[in-house]
Amino acid sequence: MASLWKSIQELKLFGNRKHRKGDRSSRRRLWVEPLEPRQVLSFASITGVVLDDQARPIPGATVELRYEGVDGVFATSDDVTRYDTTDMGGGYDFTSLDAGSYEVQLPDNANNQSLFSGLLPPPGTVVQSVLVTEHHVAGRGATDIDEFTTIQIATDIETTGSPVVTIESDTRSAPEAIGGERDLFVDWTGGGSGEVSLKVNPFGKDVLQFDTSASARGDRVIVWDGQDGDPYTVDYTGLNTDLTEGGDLTGLQLLVWADHGGGEVEIRIYSDESNFSVATALIPETTSGDGSDVSPVDLLFAPDGSGRDIFLPVGGAGADFTNVGAIALEIFDTAGTVSVDGQMEYLGTLLGPQIVDFTHTAAMPKISLEKMTNGADADDPFGPDLPQIAVGESVTWTYEVNNTGNVPLANVSIHDDHGTPMDPADDFMPAMVGGDDNGDGLLDMTETWVFSMSGTAQELTDAGVVTVDGHDAQDPRPVFENVAVVMGTGGGQTVSDLDLSHYGNPADPAIRVVKTTNGYDVETAFDADVPVLAPGEAVTWLYVVTNEGNVPLANVTVLDDNGTPQSTADDVDATYVGGDVNNDGRLDMTESWTFMASGQALNLHADGVVTVDGNDPADPSPTYENFAVAQGTGGGIPVMDEDPSYYRNPPLASLGDYVWFDSDANGMQDPGEVGINGVTVHLLRDVSVVDSTTTSMDPDTGENGFYLFEDLNAGTYQVQFDVSTAPSAPFLPWEYTEPQQGDSMSDSDAIPDPSNSSLGTSEAIVLQLGENNRSVDAGLVSNPVPLDSSLGNFVWFDDNRNGIQDSGEAGVPGVGVELLNASQTVIDTTTTDANGLYIFNIFPPAVPGSFYVRFSNLPSRYFVTERNQGTDDLLDSDVDPDTLTTDLLTLADGTSDLSVDMGIVQRRTKFNFVVR
Repeated sequence: MASLWKSIQELKLFGNRKHRKGDRSSRRRLWVEPLEPRQVLSFASITGVVLDDQARPIPGATVELRYEGVDGVFATSDDVTRYDTTDMGGGYDFTSLDAGSYEVQLPDNANNQSLFSGLLPPPGTVVQSVLVTEHHVAGRGATDIDEFTTIQIATDIETTGSPVVTIESDTRSAPEAIGGERDLFVDWTGGGSGEVSLKVNPFGKDVLQFDTSASARGDRVIVWDGQDGDPYTVDYTGLNTDLTEGGDLTGLQLLVWADHGGGEVEIRIYSDESNFSVATALIPETTSGDGSDVSPVDLLFAPDGSGRDIFLPVGGAGADFTNVGAIALEIFDTAGTVSVDGQMEYLGTLLGPQIVDFTHTAAMPKISLEKMTNGADADDPFGPDLPQIAVGESVTWTYEVNNTGNVPLANVSIHDDHGTPMDPADDFMPAMVGGDDNGDGLLDMTETWVFSMSGTAQELTDAGVVTVDGHDAQDPRPVFENVAVVMGTGGGQTVSDLDLSHYGNPADPAIRVVKTTNGYDVETAFDADVPVLAPGEAVTWLYVVTNEGNVPLANVTVLDDNGTPQSTADDVDATYVGGDVNNDGRLDMTESWTFMASGQALNLHADGVVTVDGNDPADPSPTYENFAVAQGTGGGIPVMDEDPSYYRNPPLASLGDYVWFDSDANGMQDPGEVGINGVTVHLLRDVSVVDSTTTSMDPDTGENGFYLFEDLNAGTYQVQFDVSTAPSAPFLPWEYTEPQQGDSMSDSDAIPDPSNSSLGTSEAIVLQLGENNRSVDAGLVSNPVPLDSSLGNFVWFDDNRNGIQDSGEAGVPGVGVELLNASQTVIDTTTTDANGLYIFNIFPPAVPGSFYVRFSNLPSRYFVTERNQGTDDLLDSDVDPDTLTTDLLTLADGTSDLSVDMGIVQRRTKFNFVVR
């Protein structure tokens, strides 16, 4: 039983059919005497059906057959060979024809005019030509699939009550059937009561009988698959036959009648189990209601697409009619409530007949419009084919108009709303550019008329431009939409169609970020308004991001490089503060979003801090620079912008300043006391030396003995002096004068080191950024040996030629000095040191005594300044400019005179001008 179920299911193409629920129709039976076997269509024949546009047969129509004759040209004078009237199935037959050319038409007579009123084409307007060959006349025996003459009863089932499934089967040798055997299946499903039977017997009644209730249905299947004696399974290759008889197959013919319509027949042709074709037809009512007027009909199934009932390839590639393995015929009630009695008489192939069908429809004018923008259909403003047209570029709208009805159309025109449906003032009518192939001014069913109009793309974001949303459903932006309407007339009716099209401007996304540091927006590190922030001071960066493009921007972020462009590890994601007015997560063209980040100012002079030059191009100082990068996506295109910002620390500190010879040892800088070059000075921090220098001449004043430590960070420092590198002292080795004896700008700050007499160190000094401390000085003394007498001590450049030692006037090194006794005999010589100092130590018995001091080896082009100027003998010059010698000096034993000085000035160049 399982194999039988499988066979039945394999033979059913469309699965379980759902029957219509409703009242059970009354059962009707047709009782007739046995029919004589019907004449099968002869080989040389022409047949066909006449249908309306819903494939319903038109019975009673007159069909006319004309023979061409001998002139080779069809004409109305050609003989009308025959007439036929279509049967209940709309069919007609012209059989036993001679070879020749024929034409078939529905003549324009009163009968046909009545039948085809309101249908197209009118009678007499369609003529179809048919060629009947000698081959058709001679014939080549058609293949008889079955004449249904062998007595065979498969089942006669009656059911009542609960739902049941009943299957009966039978197989019987049948010499008149293809393959010599016929397999029968009957399937009864459902509840209620009813009866279904399949009887293969030419004796008149109940051959197709089934009587079903609203909840029951029956199917009958006849299978020809060769002599296998198995009614349960199908041998899909068992026949192995060619139904085309050498390629002349024109169809299959089933001769059938029934007393009530509603049954359906389905034929399947198998080449193998996977490749088969199927054709289906309704079984029309072929008798009058009282059982009279028996008129069996021919159901014609065509394999080549002609005729009404067409074989369709359903399994695989469809059936190969030259290699047929099995044939199945299924009969069932489509409604589920139909009672049908009837009989099949013949199933076989048609080799000779030519099938000519006529289909007539009502006049149905229709028109279609396809509008394109720059070649793109663009019906959908969000579609992938939306044209992207830049502002000012050319736009061409093309309109293709087709006649999709069944009558020609006149007065065809197009009206375009130009994107302003509420304003007809700017509407336009595109011009026709071609398509009327026959030039008759009518849009025929075979023609495509083309219209065209050109314009210029607008800026769709401008105020007043009418747009719709488009491009991206998740990220919409303005799209131009214009609607065209085409109109025409045909068959007494006016028809129209509309189509719209769109274009957008290309996505041109752009983003801009403006970054401020503590409210300052500076563009370069040298701008005057770069904020000055001390290390540790709070810093707030604000980032204002705007949309400079024509599309909203998504995924907007701000990333700050934190002043280290070469490293991303410390980058900062700025925090969104506000600005998304409509809360859609997109930066619109009308919005400004604000982001923020904060931190503390760095010490820009510390090691490892990345800076750039800033402040003053001539004297740049370290400046902090950090870049903000704003990013987003618009129209599928990523965009970015960056903006730097800056700050700098206050200026660095400096520390100095002076080492001098405290000749009177009072711990204060007095007039006439000179600076000492060559003293080593150390800068200490946390008792460690962080820098060192040597006292030298101040480049601004020209005075000796100055030092300076610059570019110092804020902090605590000490200054340490080392006199071991200083020039020789005039008397005993240098010592430090008494510290902190008065004004900090004039006293000495060096506290002698008890463990090392060469060193003197200041107290701790706290420097602030930007502080310039020029008050850390050291005074040096060189006391003479007791009982020794001395003369000295200074030769200077008298820059202003006033004969007096002024502040800033430097000593002259390398000048030769001689000590002479009263007889002007040289008793000692020396040379001024790097600071212009000299000293003669005179010992007894030379003292007491009188002495001269004489100078030599002055710098080139220098001479002695005026002597004895002013009232202070310690500051004037004591040398005769001509002899370079002092007056006679008297020195007591154990005394010193350190006022013996000489000033020199540079000789001026004289120019003599002769005026002629």
